[in-house]
Amino acid sequence: IAVGTSLLAILGPAVAGAATHWQFGNFDLKVSIPLILAGIIGAQIGAILVARIPSIWLERLLVFLLIGASIYMLAQGLGFL
Repeated sequence: IAVGTSLLAILGPAVAGAATHWQFGNFDLKVSIPLILAGIIGAQIGAILVARIPSIWLERLLVFLLIGASIYMLAQGLGFL
């Protein structure tokens, strides 16, 4: 229930943000469409996996993804990427 509620709660701000960027001309459909489709597909896969994978593995995956994103942003900030 919490996963579905979280996804629903982010829908409003996402639509408002997209509309604002569209209004200012910062919305590139060539980039946005694949991201939107990937998000829809990823949400479906995630909903299936969250019911089938033990919570400890989901926590480990989240930690791994956050560490990976942190390393990427650090490398980008330091000018390595």
